[in-house]
Amino acid sequence: MNLDRELREALQPLAGDPVADAMRVLAALPPVPPPAPAPPRRIPPWWLLGGIVLGLTAGLGLGFALSAGPADPAQRAEQEKILQEQKAKEAAAKGKAPPGMPSDSRQWLDVTAFGAIAIDEPGEGKQELKPGQYMTKLGTTFTSNDALVGVYVFANDARVRLDRRTVAEVQPDLVVLRSGRLWLSNLDRPAEVTLRTDYGEVRAPAAVLQLEVLEHGVRVSCLDGLAQVVSPAGQLRLQGGRQVEFGRGGPGEIGALPFAGTITNWMTPMVLMQRDDSELRARVGQMLQAYLEGTHRDPAEAELRRLGGHCVPRLFEAIEAMAASALRERTARLLAEVADYGHAVWLVALLERGDAATRAIAFTGLVRITGAGVEDETFWRDAGDAEREAAAARWRERLR
Repeated sequence: MNLDRELREALQPLAGDPVADAMRVLAALPPVPPPAPAPPRRIPPWWLLGGIVLGLTAGLGLGFALSAGPADPAQRAEQEKILQEQKAKEAAAKGKAPPGMPSDSRQWLDVTAFGAIAIDEPGEGKQELKPGQYMTKLGTTFTSNDALVGVYVFANDARVRLDRRTVAEVQPDLVVLRSGRLWLSNLDRPAEVTLRTDYGEVRAPAAVLQLEVLEHGVRVSCLDGLAQVVSPAGQLRLQGGRQVEFGRGGPGEIGALPFAGTITNWMTPMVLMQRDDSELRARVGQMLQAYLEGTHRDPAEAELRRLGGHCVPRLFEAIEAMAASALRERTARLLAEVADYGHAVWLVALLERGDAATRAIAFTGLVRITGAGVEDETFWRDAGDAEREAAAARWRERLR
């Protein structure tokens, strides 16, 4: 088909009538083939959408500028240079990895270093990491040094925490503990994880476990769920609330788990710094319950002090429910000692609603926080309701 010849023949007899002439030209054109079926729609990732938008914006802007630009050859050459530089930048950007989450997060670990640590990452080798958050490949070996380390496994939602002076390799279904102490939870999405040591293995289909390498063995503490201890000399099942030690000679006798707040308090800094506060709220509740029940009151109080001001609202509720007693005063003193400026209003509430002894304790706590007092301790012990209400209003005004 000779398109040019056919168009010339169609244009020769034009009569000057726009409609008739247009119909004659269109009739001379070859038929347009039907469009090919569109491929399945694929939504690009956010970083690609952003690149497309930026590319279109830049391209349209330069296109309008060039099309409407001056006829001066020097100016046109400058605009052409800008366009070529923009194309070069876009070509270079195609080779860069997108920021943020990798396209296949299942091949990565989300790591939070609470201090300087060392890692040995597959394909990348040994590295020194400063405190911060990182993405590392599966199978990375961590040396925590004097820092704590939190690891989240995208592949199965398992969480691993490493204590100071711990060396461990982390994969989705295998954690190798070479020294130190670690905590693992795979309750969120149960899928068996094996924890391997030089003395044997612990298999956890769904559990919260803590393992610690001792001088001649390993101590396994099952905080929740069920685990199986496997060593060359024997194996056993371990339920929540129980612990056992095993070494070259096999597992020993299963015993009751000591107070969980004590054996896991090394993790408290990590619990406090999590964006999701659900674990923090649960831990406050557990420690307060143990404190009130009395069986583990002293270690529970020690852990409540570590949790600090986060305990203040729950401690206030507990005081409100207590009759005047030595425990009420002890709890008020604990509240006054852990409260910070952001929780000072709870001490003011205790001034308004407490008995004489707890009011005096609350006053002492407020003086510690603010550096000055409204009235004095004798006033808060002995003053009448109206006088205390007016003084409490002055406290509130000072804390605004």
